[in-house]
Amino acid sequence: MDEASNVVAVLATRFRFLEGARVLRVEPLHGHLGILVDQLNNVGVVQYTFALVVVGFVSDTSFIVTAEVNELSNGPTNSHFLGSFDDFGHANHGIASLGDVEVFASRALTLARARIDAR
Repeated sequence: MDEASNVVAVLATRFRFLEGARVLRVEPLHGHLGILVDQLNNVGVVQYTFALVVVGFVSDTSFIVTAEVNELSNGPTNSHFLGSFDDFGHANHGIASLGDVEVFASRALTLARARIDAR
């Protein structure tokens, strides 16, 4: 877990919402490592509930899948956006109930696998 925490700390220099994140678990993921974290920082009007930090074993490939709540959103109450960050910026993958860590982990791992397989 210490190595996973170090990876998250390095990425936190680029993605402020990861500062001080707590590592919940680490998952092997198609030649990558998925690091599930919580206790994320809010940035502006966006609250980050959970994140899956994905890093490659043999390449510098990395991206982050997030559960986000935007205070300015017109979406349903208590709903989250499934988002992702990579070298190209931010993408939104729709609204879902992601308040439970296991529900988020399942959705995030599915998205991460699809992204890895598409490369």
